[in-house]
Amino acid sequence: MSYFNAIEYCPDGKSPFSSHGVTLPRPFIDVVGPEETTIFFLMGQNLKGPEGFWYPYIRTLPREDDITALLYYEEEDLAWLNGTSLYQAREQRIQEWRSSYDNGMKILRDSGMEKIDDHSWELYLWASTIIASRGFSSEVLTGILDKSELPAERMSVLLPLVDIANHQPLAKVEWQAGRENIGFVVMEDIAAGQEIGNNYGPRDNGQLMLNYGFCIPENPCEYRSVRLKSPPGSPLDYAKTRQLQQFPRLKQGTEDRYYVFNISYPLSDSAAPIELAIFSPNLFHAVSILAANDRELETLEITENSIQIPSHIYGNSRNSIATLSQILMELITHAVKLKASGMSLKEPKNFKQHSAKTYRESQIMLSQIATVVADWALTWARNRDAVGAQKEKESCLDDYLSRVPSAIFSEKGIGRVRSKVLQHRSLVENVGELFQYEDLFTIIPCEMQESCRNNLHNILVYAEDPIGSLEIDDPAAMFSFSLFLCWVVAAYKSTTASTSRDNLISPRLTKWCCFLFGKYPVPSDDVSWELPEEEEAILGRFDDVLDNIYAQEPELFRTNFHAIRSTHSDDGKWWVSPNWLRWAWLVLGQETVNILSDPLLHLLEDKCLALAGPRELSTTCYLYIPQI
Repeated sequence: MSYFNAIEYCPDGKSPFSSHGVTLPRPFIDVVGPEETTIFFLMGQNLKGPEGFWYPYIRTLPREDDITALLYYEEEDLAWLNGTSLYQAREQRIQEWRSSYDNGMKILRDSGMEKIDDHSWELYLWASTIIASRGFSSEVLTGILDKSELPAERMSVLLPLVDIANHQPLAKVEWQAGRENIGFVVMEDIAAGQEIGNNYGPRDNGQLMLNYGFCIPENPCEYRSVRLKSPPGSPLDYAKTRQLQQFPRLKQGTEDRYYVFNISYPLSDSAAPIELAIFSPNLFHAVSILAANDRELETLEITENSIQIPSHIYGNSRNSIATLSQILMELITHAVKLKASGMSLKEPKNFKQHSAKTYRESQIMLSQIATVVADWALTWARNRDAVGAQKEKESCLDDYLSRVPSAIFSEKGIGRVRSKVLQHRSLVENVGELFQYEDLFTIIPCEMQESCRNNLHNILVYAEDPIGSLEIDDPAAMFSFSLFLCWVVAAYKSTTASTSRDNLISPRLTKWCCFLFGKYPVPSDDVSWELPEEEEAILGRFDDVLDNIYAQEPELFRTNFHAIRSTHSDDGKWWVSPNWLRWAWLVLGQETVNILSDPLLHLLEDKCLALAGPRELSTTCYLYIPQI
């Protein structure tokens, strides 16, 4: 049964499709299109009752009452969808169906069709649901029709008997369109007594729930749609505009689709980095543009198929790290909100509630698994003990996974994550590129580590109270990073100005300084820098704090720099002058990354889930220094 029956289509030299007594006005068919025509045609066949040609088939289908129950009308059932994307999808579908129904009924009334009131809203819901859950693609008719005869719009075909097979994910089946029949071939061995299943396609649980009224625990094809806005005037909005300008063939206004995939998703690219197997490439690249600093945006690549920040360029691994950090926050927020919205739910009482419970749990698990994958990549970027070899990576991964709370994952789930991570390369391959302040001394020459640490520590002790009172995120980290960066620059400048070949900093820091000087304008010695008013107020406080400390303990600024002081004046505070402090501040605004603190623990804070209002996710500030 299809649109071709409704229009009594007659292919050249072939038997016509019969409407079997249900005639719809041609103006109605021309306006509403093939899919809507098929819905009203099915309604008409249902209304014919036992006299209808299709009655034996219709009698095998779920009744109107069964369909209404499937749609989650009861408040107690709807509560199980609360907080999920399926709740909104269900609301949107009902609104779209209601609008289509009202529009179709108006056209039929205007056309003077008889007994129009028999086409009730409940009957429309029944017919729409039958077609959504049992309809096949019009490709099944290509045995008797040429593809050019098929309508360009979506058109479903109902196949009695063939549509009774249940869904089996990843089942190997083949459909064959013949002249006299439709062939359904199972492409794998079936044992005696084993159920023959159909493969509805790589459907996630949301699609299965919305179209068929059931879902599958541990569905390998599970994924989650993510909403990501492109704020007007943002780098992402600018990039998309440029892409449309360069490639006019792209459809303007087409909404991008962003997904988080199941760890075992069968259609993921086995050769892709782990991040692009778990997160759809357009999601990762879109977030990477929003997370990019100014210098990374200069490397933006725009093609007809993608817009992205290339990860292979020196210094751009910071962007991959910052992207994962942003995605990690979304994953945690999603899982926690979904848990919170279900706290009042008791045990499910019927099939619908059981299905909704399975759906909720699959969505939470999806975010939790993706959280572990993203958090592992960030953990690797912070690991300064590993050397990056495969065996070293496996050992570090095993150590990390051993700390994942058992309340989150089963041993089987942990095994899947381990296997997936080791099978794929990562966009965050370099180990040890993120530093907290205390870790920075490990990458300066050994003979200078102790004295540098002691003197900067003493300065920070003096500065603790006045700096801590500043109303900025993590003022201690920003001030300590500024001091360290100023010291590194001073050591670098002294090394390049010296006639000796002694390097006061490591090759890694030397390359980093060259890189920073090429990306961020170096301040002049004879012109005072001033930042925008709000930032200048903060840096003014920094200046005052350093002046007060220098007045009390000038040796704190001198003794650490015996190797570099000879090329400068006796003013021990020259290396952290106001201009260089402001330069360091500008650099740090671009080259630091805020990463969620203890992300896995957020998933366990059940007592906090019922708290009203947005959750505060604490972060830790890290300085990014790329590997050579």
